Amino acid sequence: MNPREFYNVNLNKPESYYDYENYKIKTGNINNYLIRFRLGRGKYSEGFGGKRGSDPVVIKLLKPVRESRIQREILILKNLNHKNIIHLDDVVVDKDSGTYSLIFKYIAHDDTLLTIHIFYHPNKDYSVRVASRYYKSPELLVNYQFYNYSLDIWSFGCVFAEMIFKKRPFFNGKDNFDQLYKICKCLGTRDLFIYAEKFNISLKDFNFDNIQEEKKTLKTFCH
Repeated sequence: MNPREFYNVNLNKPESYYDYENYKIKTGNINNYLIRFRLGRGKYSEGFGGKRGSDPVVIKLLKPVRESRIQREILILKNLNHKNIIHLDDVVVDKDSGTYSLIFKYIAHDDTLLTIHIFYHPNKDYSVRVASRYYKSPELLVNYQFYNYSLDIWSFGCVFAEMIFKKRPFFNGKDNFDQLYKICKCLGTRDLFIYAEKFNISLKDFNFDNIQEEKKTLKTFCH
């Protein structure tokens, strides 16, 4: 079964568009940048506010990972050339530690989330270890590997709910099972069971047999 959204998009692109393992990273001069303050951290990186001359920048310091992961992120950012997506200005590497940093223009914001997923190819199953748990869609939480770009819509919906109801994160699970349960407490279990049956997804590891939740109305979240 092929996904509905753009399942063949990369078949129309040259190999250089998605072949990140052979992508050659071009680096700039690390001495052009100065770190000034820390912005935050994630699982794979830390963010800092910095300067390039008199211009403010954001420096994303990548933690030590496989170089192919870094190649993939850089190539995706290079390909995402759109006015509504932040531009990757430069890449620098510390020659002593071998750690890479990505340089972006500094944009004042409040808890803006940028989620980038790996490229999609038809008939290939993927790792479900993508996105932060609070923004993972149900198919990832039940280990369904044939996902597609619609994952981003779920993540966007979570962020939008945070903005509207001023609750962050909106679904605050302790682990993947609890995250799925928090979603079902809000949206009900019926649609999850229908989805699982349609795509032959087993829920036996989640002990949902005796759990029945009704979908909540918007009024529940309005104060």
